[in-house]
Amino acid sequence: MWTLFPPEAAEEHGTPYLAWELRGGRVCIEPEQRSGGEVPRGVRYVIAPAGTGAPYTGLRRARPAGPYVLWERRGAVRGSSDCPLIAVREARQGRG
Repeated sequence: MWTLFPPEAAEEHGTPYLAWELRGGRVCIEPEQRSGGEVPRGVRYVIAPAGTGAPYTGLRRARPAGPYVLWERRGAVRGSSDCPLIAVREARQGRG
């Protein structure tokens, strides 16, 4: 899972909140500016702010959720993700 968020969200404790909500999976939490180009290797799902369009080429809108949209890569996902496993302990500390 690759998660993009507005820069101001980091200042509002956004990173620890996202890490807690997505714990138990491999998750990268990055500023919204990191979008563009191809989907990162090994990533099937991307969460991005609504109203911004597909954050990477090759994604299809899967589901809106409030101020965010879940995007999905269809077909085979090649390679393993560089995203770390977010364990409960790390999520409490806001690491992602």
